[in-house]
Amino acid sequence: MLAWIDEKFIKSMGKVYCLALIAKGHTHGYDMMKYIEKQYGLKISAGSYYPLLQWLEEKGYIKGVWKHVDGKPSKKTYKVTKRGIKVLNAAKKRLMVLVQGLSAERRTQKNSRNREFIV
Repeated sequence: MLAWIDEKFIKSMGKVYCLALIAKGHTHGYDMMKYIEKQYGLKISAGSYYPLLQWLEEKGYIKGVWKHVDGKPSKKTYKVTKRGIKVLNAAKKRLMVLVQGLSAERRTQKNSRNREFIV
C-alpha cells in the first residue's frame, strides 16, 4: 500500500542510505542491492547502483578494495572512511530534526478539498 514511500525515500536518500549500509557491514555492491530488494521490494540495477558507489568513493566517503579469491571472480568491497562517518552522522542529525518536527507538532490543517488531515 505504501511501497511508493519506501521507493521515493530510498531514491532520495540513496547516498546516505548506501553509506549506512556499508557502515552496517554490507560491503559489496551486489549484497547491498539484494538487501534493498529483500527489505523494501525495490530492484535497483547495477547500472544505477555502481555509479553511486563510484561517486561516494570519489568524494572520499568510502574506500573500495578489490578482493581476489582463487577460482572466483574478483569483487570490490567497501568501507566507510572517517569523512564518510562525519557525513553519515550529520545526515542522521538532520533526519532526527525532521522526524522530531513531524511528530512534535500535531496540528490540524485543511487541504484543498476541505478535508481535515493531521500533520
